[in-house]
Amino acid sequence: PKFRRLGVGRMLVDDLRAKMAAQGKKYLTMELRETNVHGQLFLNHLGFRCIKQVRACYETGEDCYIFQWRVPRAVPA
Repeated sequence: PKFRRLGVGRMLVDDLRAKMAAQGKKYLTMELRETNVHGQLFLNHLGFRCIKQVRACYETGEDCYIFQWRVPRAVPA
């Protein structure tokens, strides 16, 4: 919580997106605990979509959500 809303997460995701696009990757996928509501909202804000819920994903029995962002295709000139 101390480091939320400082732009660090966005910078990390933006850097990762740029590297993935440069390498020709198609998707960026992240897994979040069901209770990580702040993380879910953050990823939604960045254009990620929840594509799957995994039941009892963790040893605690907690579910997780799989979020995915698709790397935009380059538009031919």
